[in-house]
Amino acid sequence: MKIEAKTGLTQRGAIPWQVVRGRQESPSYGISAVFPVIPGKSPYSRPQRRLCAGLYHGIAPSEPKGVTMSIAPPHGELLEIPTFSADGHVTVLLFENVPGGDTEVLADAKYGEDPAAFERLVLDKLSVHHPQVFERVDQARFALTPPAAPTGCGRSPTGPTS
Repeated sequence: MKIEAKTGLTQRGAIPWQVVRGRQESPSYGISAVFPVIPGKSPYSRPQRRLCAGLYHGIAPSEPKGVTMSIAPPHGELLEIPTFSADGHVTVLLFENVPGGDTEVLADAKYGEDPAAFERLVLDKLSVHHPQVFERVDQARFALTPPAAPTGCGRSPTGPTS
């Protein structure tokens, strides 16, 4: 299968966009093949953030209800997104972890190996780096929604393609 990608220009300039994929892929097929690193266009040779995302029960919405962002330099950011799933109201926690930061461990943690340990790790990182979110967690109800598999990825910036 051949995959092609194009960027376009509007009257105002370049159209910004980003494609993210949450599973390991072959360098010859997938997003890496579509968006190869362009030497000289980007100063980065590795991802600037390593992601960990999941849908969780047991987090009360912020007031006012909406998407929130918590910044924890130099460890990363957390996007908290209230949403509705087949399991009802849930909260997306998207950890954007700086490589080498204290929260990077989330990007490598494996839920399937020990679900309770994974959820304790998430709660620990919330309490230390994002306390305003942690304050709204009902620890008795806190859990990933089924299928309980957090998604993670990282992608080195490729630079502009035009």
